[in-house]
Amino acid sequence: MSDERIARALDLFERVLGLDPAARPGFLSRECADDPQLRRRVEAMLRADGRDHTLLDGAAVPLAPALAPSGSGWTGRRVGPFRLQRELGRGGMGVVYLAERDDVGMRVAVKLLAGHFVAPERVARFDYERRLLARLEHPNIARFLDAGVADDGTPWLAMEYVAGSPIDQHSDARCLMVSERLTLFAQACEAVAHAHRNLLVHRDLKPSNVLVSDAGVLKLVDFGIAKLLAPGPDEDGFGAPVTMEAGTGPMTPEYASPEQLRGEKLTTASDVYQLGIVLHELLTGRRPVTRSGHPIRPFDRTSGVEPTRPSEVVASDVRPEQIPTGPTARTSADLSALRRASPRLLKRQLEGDLDAILQTALHPDLSRRYASAQSLVDDIRRFQRGEPVLARTPTRRYRLRKAVRRHKVAVGLAGALALLTFVSAVGLGVQAHKLSVERDRAEQVSLMLERLVRTADPTSGPDSAREFGALREVQRAALEGVAKEPDAWGRLLIVVGVTHRNAGRAD
Repeated sequence: MSDERIARALDLFERVLGLDPAARPGFLSRECADDPQLRRRVEAMLRADGRDHTLLDGAAVPLAPALAPSGSGWTGRRVGPFRLQRELGRGGMGVVYLAERDDVGMRVAVKLLAGHFVAPERVARFDYERRLLARLEHPNIARFLDAGVADDGTPWLAMEYVAGSPIDQHSDARCLMVSERLTLFAQACEAVAHAHRNLLVHRDLKPSNVLVSDAGVLKLVDFGIAKLLAPGPDEDGFGAPVTMEAGTGPMTPEYASPEQLRGEKLTTASDVYQLGIVLHELLTGRRPVTRSGHPIRPFDRTSGVEPTRPSEVVASDVRPEQIPTGPTARTSADLSALRRASPRLLKRQLEGDLDAILQTALHPDLSRRYASAQSLVDDIRRFQRGEPVLARTPTRRYRLRKAVRRHKVAVGLAGALALLTFVSAVGLGVQAHKLSVERDRAEQVSLMLERLVRTADPTSGPDSAREFGALREVQRAALEGVAKEPDAWGRLLIVVGVTHRNAGRAD
């Protein structure tokens, strides 16, 4: 088969793996209707995949203890001023021990090349790592403390000991919310950005290399396969070993960037892609997936497959292969609960800005990805402050909505003030109308009473006891009311006084 047809067979194989066995024949019938040879190849791959795994199907690192002398022989030994206490872990680049300096009681992590790990190219890489670490000084990077060679010639280096757990396990154990996870992740980005400013690409960013202490202090560790960007010949003694770049170089495939998998030149954007995978798992609890819901495998990345938006991922059912190694939650409700949210709330929290940030960090095209960890963390900070993020198109509506949310207190007060002003204006208008009506009514009453009093004026007609009694009643009412309504009752009192005078009652 040609390379193109082999790639097609691999793609169909990856897709059909996620289907129920009963649905696979129908899928292959549709996809390979005019190519029976292709179908036979995919079916053969499925049969091979269904057989028991052989030795070569597993990872090589777990076999290392059987192939190399046991690291337990180093326990209790001394390297430099440090005594090795117990093994913390081992990998392709060496063994790490918890050690203590007896004279000052300092606990450190000592990494050394032991057994069959000691080969010329490994020694060169180990020496290169020591020199890289010595140039880094950041509160979120495990500090390089010392280095040397053991009595038997084994090289070692001592690092700050971080008593913590991987960032994803730390976050899940404390049920950190999305906002808290972003704050923690931003510290990791700042550490990587510091390395980038020192022209270093970490190349192996994954949760197990981002440790968080119980006190919440984050430390970036393991620069064992880091690369110095554009090193000059013996520039300050940091020239890269000539055997450093062979083929694709060392990597963790599950977190490798597309260009790293293709063996292409690496840039700071390669670390951004790995940070994007870590952030995706941190926020969703799942690996980045394709549109069909399958995890994006190395083959997909080299083919330029873009991941599904995280908000869509958390809204769908969980497939076992989507869950990274380590977490125990297995349903959408469980994963959301670890973030103190429901699936619906978590989807709403990720929609929009966080979708765009992750899509940009995980873009297979270098030119459309964040150029550095600093660019990524700057956009995260903008999101946290409620500002427009650069990962989204800055439409006028989007910027206005962000401005309103960012200044929601001021906007709320302005709206309340406008409403209060409107209500006050309406109230004053109603009150003014009521006063006008009352004034007109008082005017009418006053005029009526004036006419009534004038009838008791002796100059207007014959006097009588009835008219005089009415005048005295009006007079008494006017004297009582003048304190409240001086204009209306005052006018009336003047009329009463004139009437008494005309009647010869000056007293």
